[in-house]
Amino acid sequence: MTFGFLRWLHRRGVSRGRLRDTWLHRVLGDRLFSKDLWAFRRDAVARGWFIGAVVAATPLLGVQLLLGLPLALLGRANLLVVIALIFTTNPVTAGLFYPFAFLVGCRVMGRPVNDFHWDNTPVWHAGGPLFLGCAVIGLVVGLTGYILLRLLWRERTSPAKGSGEI
Repeated sequence: MTFGFLRWLHRRGVSRGRLRDTWLHRVLGDRLFSKDLWAFRRDAVARGWFIGAVVAATPLLGVQLLLGLPLALLGRANLLVVIALIFTTNPVTAGLFYPFAFLVGCRVMGRPVNDFHWDNTPVWHAGGPLFLGCAVIGLVVGLTGYILLRLLWRERTSPAKGSGEI
């Protein structure tokens, strides 16, 4: 399945050859071609899940990609996993996710949800519970996915050439 997906990306113009000498290559250098960023390996995918889940949970809809991509480069995480998870929170799903995150933030802070009157409560008073709820959800989903990927995904190892194993 991985090779089919990579072929699909290549047909769409996402390849090392096409990315060379682009502005992205000039900014990031050869780090852009690191195998960890593109290959579906257990460690890189697990790091990508963690980074993508935490960034996707932030209430900064327009800035999530700008946060996620540098973090993925620094953490040597799979870029495709990070981008896919960031796109799970979009204007359509935000209407369901952010009220839930606000509720979680209120519960963690020990505030009653009824304490907020939306008609006269300043936005910055609701921001604390929202950011805290988003952080809690992002960390829980990110850590759970990271741990499950590390535990359940077994790397395939092939015997070394000339070892005599069949």
